[in-house]
Amino acid sequence: MNTQQINLLSTLFDESLDAILILDLKTQKFILFNQKALELYNYTEEEMRQITPKDLTLEFITDEEMKKRQKNILEKGWDKFTTKHKTKDAKALDVLIKSKRIELTPDSPLLYITIINLGKEQKIEQEFETIFYSSKDGIATINLDGNFIKFNDSFKQLSEYSYNELINISVFDLFTKENKEKIQELMDLIIKEKYIENFETTFITKNEKLMIIYITMNLMPNQKEILLIIKNFTLLKLIELEKKFKSLNELIQ
Repeated sequence: MNTQQINLLSTLFDESLDAILILDLKTQKFILFNQKALELYNYTEEEMRQITPKDLTLEFITDEEMKKRQKNILEKGWDKFTTKHKTKDAKALDVLIKSKRIELTPDSPLLYITIINLGKEQKIEQEFETIFYSSKDGIATINLDGNFIKFNDSFKQLSEYSYNELINISVFDLFTKENKEKIQELMDLIIKEKYIENFETTFITKNEKLMIIYITMNLMPNQKEILLIIKNFTLLKLIELEKKFKSLNELIQ
């Protein structure tokens, strides 16, 4: 491995969004860790080098049970589980542990441990749900076949379909024949581009009303769903005209 590759791996390790620890199984000490790990547990570098896995866990677990768990990871090669950890100042953390055996030198196995703070993930998810359901824009998620997974009230009002009707139709049913092929092209493109903003197209409601909309697409992190954000262009134009008339009226007065 050349110097450039080593520097790249070091950068990836340090810049990871998740906490990463390298555990020496013989000494039960962490020999490497990134900045995210220090921030998560609120330890200094010197303090982190002195603690053991038992110092991080909130589980009631004996030394024998800890060794048994580590032995299982060594034999299996990897493991994944949720547990409770604690910070230096005794703050409880719900975490997902992903652990993998690595062996840099013969007979000296190490554990490569990734820690994901589930509390932070849950907070982000709650914030997303709040925005999703309270937005005045029509928002929906669909799978890669175009079938609806969920949508907010604004989307239902825009489409004029009920919940049961929307959940049983395809997103392609909401566009004119001329635009269905273009929507399919956008859905194919989103897999590569991840994000498409403010594409103008014509939307058709249940009652066959036509409206010009702006549609924004985002590929979700699971790579299996697409987030749709729809703005009613006609409504935006009416609001803009209303503001202009109001300003003009004030000027005349």
